[in-house]
Parts: sequence; structure tokens; C-alpha cells
Amino acid sequence: MVYSGNVLVSGFTVSYCFNGFHLFEANNSRIEYCEIFECEYGFRSFSSDNLAISNTDVHDNLYTAIDIMESDFAEITSCGSYDNGGIGIFVWSSQNITITENVAYRNGDLDTGVLLYLSDNATITGNELYDNQHVGIMLEYSNLAIIQDNHISNNSDMGIYLYDSNNCSIMNNEVWENGFWNLRSPVGGVVLDGSLHSVIQGNSIGNNSFAGIYLVETVDYGEITGNHIYNNTDHGIYGYDSNDFKVFNNDIWGNGWNSTSTYVGAISTSACQGWNISENTIWNNVHHGMYLYGNYFDIVGNRVYNNNESGITMIMSSYDSITGNIVHGQDVGISVYNQHTDVTHNIVFDNGYGIQTYSCTNVSLYYNDLAWNTVNAEEAFCFDVYWHDNQSIGNWWGDYNGAGSYGISNSTHIVNYDPYPRKSLDLNESAPVNFEITETGNTMSWGAYALHPSHYEVYANGTLLYSEEWAGSNIVTNLDGLLPAGTNEIMVIAYHISGHSVNAIAIATVTDTTAPEWTVAAQDQEITEGDPFSYQLSAEDPSGIAGYAVNDTLHFQIDSSGLLTNAIDLEAGVYWLTVTAWDQFGNTVEATFKVTVLPASSTGNGMVWILLALGGGVAALLVVVVLFIKKR
Repeated sequence: MVYSGNVLVSGFTVSYCFNGFHLFEANNSRIEYCEIFECEYGFRSFSSDNLAISNTDVHDNLYTAIDIMESDFAEITSCGSYDNGGIGIFVWSSQNITITENVAYRNGDLDTGVLLYLSDNATITGNELYDNQHVGIMLEYSNLAIIQDNHISNNSDMGIYLYDSNNCSIMNNEVWENGFWNLRSPVGGVVLDGSLHSVIQGNSIGNNSFAGIYLVETVDYGEITGNHIYNNTDHGIYGYDSNDFKVFNNDIWGNGWNSTSTYVGAISTSACQGWNISENTIWNNVHHGMYLYGNYFDIVGNRVYNNNESGITMIMSSYDSITGNIVHGQDVGISVYNQHTDVTHNIVFDNGYGIQTYSCTNVSLYYNDLAWNTVNAEEAFCFDVYWHDNQSIGNWWGDYNGAGSYGISNSTHIVNYDPYPRKSLDLNESAPVNFEITETGNTMSWGAYALHPSHYEVYANGTLLYSEEWAGSNIVTNLDGLLPAGTNEIMVIAYHISGHSVNAIAIATVTDTTAPEWTVAAQDQEITEGDPFSYQLSAEDPSGIAGYAVNDTLHFQIDSSGLLTNAIDLEAGVYWLTVTAWDQFGNTVEATFKVTVLPASSTGNGMVWILLALGGGVAALLVVVVLFIKKR
């Protein structure tokens, strides 16, 4: 036992004694690079503040490995605590403790990797805690702790357990495969009991027994946000008698695989009040997306899909609001067994039943988009249930025919009505149009509507022309420069946000009376006798160029691309040509130009070519001059 402060113990190996090290009122001491094993207790400190323990292995001791009592501002760093008979790291009545980058495993007889008791303001980060015989990290009556970036797995009962510990943050931990030994109850990945104002954020919590997150009782005013909660045996999140909780922006999937109960959900509650469940993605769970028993719940903006039983079930609850959720791919989208509840602005599709109301009183359901469910809505044993807002807004229905009220059945006959129904998705064909191929401002107008639109596609004769986002109102399609001359079948496909669509077809007739145009004006050409001749002409037309022709086919030829060449060897002289281009509708354009062939270079015929080139009048004048000179 050491009774003085400022002690440095480095590089020692201690074994086979009652206490490996025991510091008593030894402030500012350091223990480093030691090994302590096969003692009654590994390391113990009492009333020793500013203690630092690092790089020390404490293992195979009979009871607790590292025991910190009434020692504030202690730091335990990079230590190994394993195969001990008791707790790996035990902190009792010590404030502002830091426990970081330690390894604690296989500690037990029903004990814990890290346990804090009556110790506030602790920071527990970057530790590996696994195979302990009770809990990875446990806090009792210890407030304001930060539990962050730890890896916690395969502990017998719980990964993290907070008991009556308030204002704690559990962030960015990996918590998986805890609770399968089930030596004590409760079990789960992260378990809170009687702990207020807790934040559970950014964790990966998977493959734990019973629940990923379990709020045992009186766990009020907390937040569960930004977590990945997956493949837990029963529930993703389970809350009992815990109030005013916020659950938002979590990804919750694959839970319930080992449960035969029908009361299991990705999020399940019992006897809770005042929860806000919003912006979560809840998918592919074995039973329900949400199975909730509680009052004053706000369920807002979640996407709930492909859960086997129901998306959202509210049972024996009152004063709840279910609004703005996207729910699809379940046996039942939304199931309500409630009183005084509003179900509004939800998008519910591709379920067996869209919305079921059973034994309800004073429930209002309006502004919901219910489409492509086998049965869009069902109601049984209800009183004062309104499928409208008591003014002018009802619901949008995928199978509404556009006439009269929409009937709600109890599976055998109509028991209620929506007096203000509208279609979920509607599209009417455009009137046919006719226009000249070069005209602009050519459009088709399609009467269309969707409460929750996605986009629309425009096809001509089976070929996609373009796709655009859709605001949900009438569609105007621009056809300028997109269609060939002739009769064109125009099809518009309008898409709902669910991926479902409707289409309509109309005819656009395009005429072509417009002549082609030369892309470059034809120019006079000049070559020397004996050289080959080649000249590329080019015209364009909205319907394409069908062909070219030249007037002098004895000396010249032109192919389908507009390439003009000599058909035979060209003698010296001037050739006047007219080339014609035409489109498939017989519209033509002409170009006239000359091709001058110069004689091959020689002295004897140079003057002759000059005479030919200058023309007859000049040549005659030159002959008179020559004769006058000869007479003299």
C-alpha cells in the first residue's frame, strides 16, 4: 500500500498477493507498463486524485481488476483487463474520470467490463468490451457521462446499461450480439432504466437479444437519433412506461427474426406518452414497423415499408397524430384501434389493406393518398370516424372513378363515406395537332393531376423523346423539332411518387412543304485539263435529303451524298451545271455554277486559250490588229 503522492510505478510485474497495487491518498501518481495477475484484487486506489494508469495488463485476478474509489480526475488508458473473477474496471464515487482505449473481456462471475457507481462526468471512449458475464459498460447513479466510440459485443446480458443515470450521451458506439447468455434480466444492446434526458446518437446496434434499445421504465425526455438498429431478435426499440421521447432519423431494419409474438415491432411501446417518432426509415422487419400503445404520440414523416405485418399500428391509444408518412409493402399499411386520433397527409400504397380502423372513436382521416392497395380502406365497429376534414377535403384514392362519394367497407358492405374524394393519379389525352415541320411553338396539352407526382415521360412512335419532373398539374409537351413528317403517335406516361403510372395517347400530324436549303452556297470551280474533278455539295432538310441530280450527265455524275465528280475526262472549256437536291416529299432546291477546265500548260496553245477565255469579241479585235501589221 502506498500512502504518499506523486508516485511513479513503471515496468513492474506483480502476482500472488492480496492487492497487486493499492494507493491510499496518493494524489498525482502514475502506474504504467505493469502487469498484475493472480492476486485477490489487481489495482486499487482510494482517495487518490489525478491518478493515471496506462499500458498495464491486469488479468486472472480473483475479484476486481482495476478498482478506483473516491479518486477524482483519474485516467485509465490503454490497459488490458481480462479473465478476472470480478469487474474489469470499477469506479466508485469518483468524479471526472476518463477511461479510454482499454480492452476489457471475459470478466465475470456475473460482472461487468466497466462499472461506474455514483460517479459523474465520466468519459468512456474507444474501448473494446466483450465476453463479459453481465454488461459491457454499466452506470449506476452516475450522471453526465459520455460513452463514445466503443466496441461492445458478446456480453452476456447487455452491451450498455444505465440505471438512474441522467443526462448521459451514448454516441457512435458499435453494440452487437449482446444478451444471448441471458444470465440476468433485462437484456439488450443499449438498456436504460430510470435515466432521464439521455441521448443515444449515431450508434450501430445490431444482432442483440430482445431489443437493440430497451427503455425499461421511467426513461423520460430522451432522444434516439441517427442510429442503425438492425437484426435484433425481437424489437429494434422497445419502450415501457417512458415518456416524452424523441425518436428521429434512425435506420431500423431486420428486427424480430427470433420472436413468435405478434406484438413485436421495429419500434414498440407500452404505456408511454408524448413520443415524437419522425423521419425514420423502418423496413424489412419481421413483424410490424411500429407497434405502439400510448397516448399523445406524433408519428411524422417516416418511411415504413416491406415489414411483414403492418407498417404502423396504434392500439388502445388516444390523442395521437399520424401524419406525412410514406407506408408501403405490408399486409396492412396503417392500423388504428384508437380514440381521438388524426391520420392525415400519409401516402399509403401497395399494401394488402391501406388503412384499417377498428373499434375507433373520434378519429379523423383526411388528405391521405391511398392507392394500389388491395383494399384501400376498411372500417369496423367504429363510431364518429370521419374520412374528411368536416369542410371540403377528403382523401385521394387510386380506384376512385370520379363520380360521387367514395365508400368505405367493413369487408361485406359500405359503412362510411368520403364525401370529397379525388383521384390519386389522373391523365387525359391531348387533342390531336397538325403543324408544318418548320413551325415553332407546337405543343400538346394533357389534362393531368397527382397529389404526389414524380415525373413524366414523352414518347413518339415508341421512342423516348424526353423525361421531366412533374409538378402534378396539367402537362404541356413541346414537340418543336422532335417529330418526323407524317402521322406520329405521341404517348405521355405520368408517374406517381410510388412508381405507379398512367398513360395517354394522341396523334400529331406533321407536314413538310418546305424546300431543302444549301448548307454552303455553290461556288464556281476551276481545274486543269487532265486532272480529276471532285466537288462536295451539301443540302439539308427537316425530313432529310432523298437525293441529288446534275443536268449534264454526259460529263458529270453526283452520288447520294452530294459528291460531284467527272464522268469522263474533261476537255478544256467551260461547263455550266445545275445541281438539284430534293427531300422525300418532292421539295427541291437548285444551284447553278460553272466548271472551268484550263488547258494543259504549253507555249503553242497559250495564246489560243487566252483567246478562248477572253471571248469572241476580243479575239476578233486581235485578228484585225495582226492583219494590219502584216500589210505594213
